[in-house]
Amino acid sequence: MKLKKFLLPLVAGGSFVFLSCGEKKDPADSPTDGGNDENNSAAASATEASPSDPANDTPAPPVPEVAIEKLAASAGFAALAPKNTEGFLSVRGAYDMYEQLQKTELGKLILGTMAEQGIELSEAEQAQEFQMVKAVIGEELFAVFGDGSGDQLVNLNDLGKSANYHQMKMMVGLMSSELNGEDNGAGPEVAFMSMFAGMLQDPKGGIDLVEKCEMPPLLVGFKVSDQAMREQFSGMIAGGIGEMLEAGDEAPIAELDTEASGVKLTGVKIDGARIAAMVDEDAREEMTQMFGAREDVDRLLKVIEKNNLCLATGVKDDYILIYIGGSMDGFQLAASPADSLVAKDEMDFLKHYADKDVRFLLYGEKEAFSKFGEANEALASMSQGIKDGLAESDAFGDTRDVQTLLGDVARLDKELFGMIKHGRTGLVGIIEDGFKIESHSGGNMPSLDLNTPHSFTALGEMDDVVLYTNSVSNPAFNGKVLDMLDSLGEASYLMAAQVAKMDVDDVAFQGFQEVFGMFDAEMKTDLTNIWKAISSDWADGTGNEASIVIDLKGTLPKIPEIPGSIIENGLIPRVAFVTPIEDREKLSSAWTSIEGSLTNLLKTAANLGAPEIPMQEIDESEKDGIATFWTAVPTSTKDARPVVSLSEKNFYFSTSPKFVGEIEAVIAAGNGPGRKGSYGVVNFTAVQKLATHWVNLMKANANEIFEGNEFAKDDFMENVPMVESVIKAFGELDDLTWHVRNEGGEVRTSIHFDLN
Repeated sequence: MKLKKFLLPLVAGGSFVFLSCGEKKDPADSPTDGGNDENNSAAASATEASPSDPANDTPAPPVPEVAIEKLAASAGFAALAPKNTEGFLSVRGAYDMYEQLQKTELGKLILGTMAEQGIELSEAEQAQEFQMVKAVIGEELFAVFGDGSGDQLVNLNDLGKSANYHQMKMMVGLMSSELNGEDNGAGPEVAFMSMFAGMLQDPKGGIDLVEKCEMPPLLVGFKVSDQAMREQFSGMIAGGIGEMLEAGDEAPIAELDTEASGVKLTGVKIDGARIAAMVDEDAREEMTQMFGAREDVDRLLKVIEKNNLCLATGVKDDYILIYIGGSMDGFQLAASPADSLVAKDEMDFLKHYADKDVRFLLYGEKEAFSKFGEANEALASMSQGIKDGLAESDAFGDTRDVQTLLGDVARLDKELFGMIKHGRTGLVGIIEDGFKIESHSGGNMPSLDLNTPHSFTALGEMDDVVLYTNSVSNPAFNGKVLDMLDSLGEASYLMAAQVAKMDVDDVAFQGFQEVFGMFDAEMKTDLTNIWKAISSDWADGTGNEASIVIDLKGTLPKIPEIPGSIIENGLIPRVAFVTPIEDREKLSSAWTSIEGSLTNLLKTAANLGAPEIPMQEIDESEKDGIATFWTAVPTSTKDARPVVSLSEKNFYFSTSPKFVGEIEAVIAAGNGPGRKGSYGVVNFTAVQKLATHWVNLMKANANEIFEGNEFAKDDFMENVPMVESVIKAFGELDDLTWHVRNEGGEVRTSIHFDLN
């Protein structure tokens, strides 16, 4: 959703500005203007063409030719994972990164602070427990998700959706029974059993789903180059698994001693057939009472009977392996790099990093994880469960309107997730000029328009900018989000209204009725008008692009009792939000509605006993083609005053009218880099400069600042060295940048923690 939609309430409630912007309407801004018709048509066409979908107009760097042997040497255990692997995760060199951190100024600060607390890390590192943890995570830790993992992830997701649906339906049933006096002392236990029985009968989440479930191959492990430590670890793991055999001959556990892919494996098999055979007739009868039908019990036991669980461990080269799966057939290692995961076409992104210091690797197969993604949701099953629960109840009165709205929520939730197009997932983390994370996704990002060029890129090049973000949202996605929020909010209100009509002899409930009645009579209409103004006219009156800029050049407001030297030399952040203007009339209409409703709400609050706060008068000015609106604040200055401003093309909310003028000039001049997608930067160096400036300023003016309070002054001066050491430690951080974009027909994300 566009960030501006959350900022408008802050504008309206915090500064009460923007009263007369409609008077600044320029006919050239009208959507009926010929030139703008062409632009609007182009924008509409882009929206219809799914702007969040990957485009091919930005080519990707060519995939380098890398010999499979070289790629395998840089890929760690991925070179041993089979080609049919559906998911892979590895973390490499964690202990090395830990050692590098200790050598930084930040690491030295942490170690020094720990030492002051009596904790000597060098001593703790000698403990056996630390050495074992170091061995596990120090070199390489990995997980391989084998063939069939995607299908089972879908089954798990379906089970979760079924549980959400039946749980919500059960909750409605419990409340209905209590209101109707029908629980008869049965309590939630019976309701839970009813929910469980409903899940069993659910074709998407019951026995039908269980019959499709099995344990897919999962291989986890870690690299231990030290032979003695490796033998110690592997022996401990094998012994721990072997202890399961001590359960006795009657336990459904058998010993495993086999070899696969050249690895000797030992472990146990939990035998499903033996578990099913242990369920006697009495147990089957008890299960029938729980499940509701003997047929379901028999089907469940058949599922258990045909499924086993194997747990085994072994050693391959320097790697200690732990395998879990439905059968040992799932344990597979590649015979050569050409047969391994790194040779898979979808892993071609790894070739870009064959010469890099890769520390993190993540891969997800397109086919496997598309199945999971396509079945995903957030609120649909829960909304449907409440809807169906209400349909079966008469305790709440006529809830047909609520049911319809909940159906809309479920539909829109599915439509939102349906906008996501899934592809392969590849992600690497590398040490290079700090730390970089590079993501390669074949899907899309429906909340963003990744194909429209940015207009505000030059703002990120301004001096002393500490935070800069710029993105273009996808109106099709935002519209569905707003529609879903509308339906969810209206359903909640109507349900509360139905409940408030009930005759319940309870003090707390009567308190709810009183509060809701007051809200319904005094506040509902105005709050609804504000929401409609934000979600309709204001959203339509502004564009899809937005940028936030924060710099550190702001001057202090003239606050009484603050020393003059601090007022004159102190610096504070200046914040600005900017978005294009599409329709001034709609902006004016939005504010007219908001201003009237805010006035009414302030009067209502005063009538209810709150302090009387009249709607503030709005001052306005115009300079260099920028109309600015604000409320009078005695201590404010032209560089420290909350304002709303409108230029010919842009809408601003800022803490500084001077900052708005600077930004407008930069936008008008252009000269920013060409960029699409979503981009942002955090400048840690600028933060360090500001912190250093304030420490030096306070040191130089300590006598004036702490006049008459020598204790506070001494305390401050005593802590200055510690503060300066913290500033110095964080001085090694330069900036953090991120960029989400289309590249070569897929979504790419780059995150860079840059160090000085």
